[in-house]
Amino acid sequence: ARLRTDRIDIYHLHAVDTPEEWERVSAHDGALAALERAREAGKIRFIGITGHMPSVQVLALRSGRLDTVMTVTNYIDRYVYGTEFGLHPFAREVDAGVFVLKPTAHGEIADRELAYRYVLSEDVDCVLPPREPEEFLFALEWAERFRPLSAEEMRELLDGAPELQGRCRQCGFCLPCPEGLNVPLLLRLAGWFERFAQTREMARSTYRQLAVGADRCTGCRVCEERCPFAVPIVEQLEAAHRRLAEASP
Repeated sequence: ARLRTDRIDIYHLHAVDTPEEWERVSAHDGALAALERAREAGKIRFIGITGHMPSVQVLALRSGRLDTVMTVTNYIDRYVYGTEFGLHPFAREVDAGVFVLKPTAHGEIADRELAYRYVLSEDVDCVLPPREPEEFLFALEWAERFRPLSAEEMRELLDGAPELQGRCRQCGFCLPCPEGLNVPLLLRLAGWFERFAQTREMARSTYRQLAVGADRCTGCRVCEERCPFAVPIVEQLEAAHRRLAEASP
């Protein structure tokens, strides 16, 4: 009644970020069953979930019960969550719509037009601007003159964007580590911890299961010599262990 409509086009369950949360909402008496009844009654057209963990959203899409997913996508989090590499292609495979959150990475990306060009150049259906009215109006105005990034422009962006300097690109050139550390995974877990509160416990839980933690780093800097992006890996591994090994947030 408050929306002054008799039907909601798309209804998302927000922040479904762990397998356990998906199990709860998809149970026979869970929230998803209630939405499916509402869809049968004509009150909802499409059902989806919003989340920060692509692996959980892929798991949910495999159920065949979802029409859409809403996920974090921007060229900073490209290397933290990897939605472009896993979730986006799988959503296309199962004919699910892809909605994008946080295109400017909470304002960390200074060039807003470039931020929107990046996400709309990916295989997505809709980009949601941050909630500020000025940002919304900017996005509407800019979308009318949008042109996709060419392959060369995309390479230049991912190689030279100032927001990516000093960040792990998950390329794996640092491996193998003499001490057996999975450096890209460790730095990715650190990214999970740093980027969103919703993924902190999953980062710590995953870290606790690793056979070789970041504290095994001896500071030999072999990884840094191999890194084509001049990432201060040893320093970041030390910070990662401090955060991920703590008993509580």
